[in-house]
Parts: sequence; C-alpha cells; structure tokens
Amino acid sequence: MTKLSKLAKGNKTMANALKIAEEDRVRITEFCELVEKALGNAGNVRDSEKDTRYKNSYALNKRLFEQLKDWLSSFGKGTSIYNGQFFELGDTPDVFVKHGAKKLDLIMLPEVVIKTTGGKHSIAIDEIAKLPSELRDPIMLFKGSQSNSFVALTELKDKNGNDVIVAVHINNKINRTIINRIASLYSKSDNFGNNHIENYVKQQIEQGNLLDASIIKAPNWFTSKGLQLPKLVQTILNANSSISDSTEKSNSKKEKNSYALGSEDTAELEARTEGGETLEIRVYRSQGNSLSSLCRHLRR
Repeated sequence: MTKLSKLAKGNKTMANALKIAEEDRVRITEFCELVEKALGNAGNVRDSEKDTRYKNSYALNKRLFEQLKDWLSSFGKGTSIYNGQFFELGDTPDVFVKHGAKKLDLIMLPEVVIKTTGGKHSIAIDEIAKLPSELRDPIMLFKGSQSNSFVALTELKDKNGNDVIVAVHINNKINRTIINRIASLYSKSDNFGNNHIENYVKQQIEQGNLLDASIIKAPNWFTSKGLQLPKLVQTILNANSSISDSTEKSNSKKEKNSYALGSEDTAELEARTEGGETLEIRVYRSQGNSLSSLCRHLRR
C-alpha cells in the first residue's frame, strides 16, 4: 500500500484525493499546489457582512503576521494594520463552536505574544502567525482547567522543536464586546529540556477531557511518538469520519441538482495530467483543512 493509500484509508475525502492523484496520474506536488491555490481562491470572494478572505485560514495567517510585524515596528502602537489593542485572528474556528463556543471574534492580547517570545522555550513570530490555521484543525482539543476554556494541541513548535499547546478562553469581555481570546501558548517542556507533552496528553485523555481530534493529524502524532492510538481517540476519529462522509454525500447531492455552486462553497481549477488530458479539481472549503494536512504529510 502506498503512502497516499495509507493516509486515505477509511476516509472518503482522502480517498477522493487518492483517486485524483493516482488514477488521473497527477503528480503529488502538482496536486498539492492546485489544492493550495484553490483554497486561496475560495477565500477571495466577498461576503455581505465580512470580507471572506479573513475566513480563509491562510489569509488569516498572513493577516496575523502583518499585524505582528506592524506591532513590532511601531513598538506596540500600531499603524494601519495592528489596531493598537489586540491581534485579530478572524472568527472562532468551527471545532470550538462544535463544543460550545460562540461564533465570536477570536483575538490575542499583546501581553501573550510578549510572554511567548521570551525565555528558553520561546516561540518565533512567524510560528505564532500560523495560529489561525492551526486552531482550525488542531491535532487534539481538550477541555481547559478553567470554566469556559479549551486547550488545543497544535503542530506549532517552540524554538527547540517541542509541540505547542494553545489555551483559548471564551465569552470574555473587551470594551463592552464579548469575544473569545488566546490566553496563552507554550510547550510542555521544562528548564532541563525534558518534554512532557506525551504525559500531558495521556492524562487529559484518562481524565475524560478529550473533546475532538483531527482525522489525519491525531493518528500521525501518536505514530510519530511511537504510541498506540487510544480507544477514545479512535472513537472520535470514527465519528468525525462519519460526519465527513455525510457532508460529502450532501455536497454530492447539491452538485447533481445545481449547475453552478457558489464561490463561497467551492473553488474549481483545471490542470493538465501527465497524459495531457484536462482535469477539473473541485475543492470544498469544508475539506480544506483535511486536504492541506494531507499535502503537508505527503511532502515530508
């Protein structure tokens, strides 16, 4: 079984990617470039309430990076990009909303960045800028130790290569506005260089705090650590796979009953296969995180 087949096994979205990449003989790199381009196009449409480019996680990463640069260059005052009070990360990701958070603006105070970028286990600015996309598809999501809080295990790394977890507090008030905010981000390493993330994850699962897990990232994380996939994680993955399959069936039904889906829902591209035939690739925005994760792992 090929590397792509293993990743695709048991998941219809990945199986579709497998069909495109293997049966139509599109090279993996070409396929991934098309996916990334399609996701970028999906974020360049207008919405009546907000500019939907901020809903696209990759546009949000770029936007956050620009805010961070503006904040640094203006010594915290901000010019036209950073607003002088907090960093804007778009709206709250669906995985948090699924578990009780409201679809509010997600922000981060500068104090969090100051604390995060200092010390032995600091996190680089360009790594912090990946927060929006990472929080839209965390490896695992846990209940926080405080009420109205979550902890997300992400693929972000500190400067020593340790996994980073992100604490998110919901229903906070700033200037009479209710928001959700990044409370902190850090690794579970100590001053002696020991990484305790595996013990942390084990404890959270044993205590029943696991809420969600990424279909691709979670199994790969346990495999990379040489650990067996816990039963609770597998149960959640099975449930998420079922939801993904149902979503795709619904999308397929819509496609049959409509000649043109809105640009909010899909992005379409044409590519040339190795055989010279024209291939149309349609990427659903709801599948974006899964496909992007697939490409990241294929390129390693």
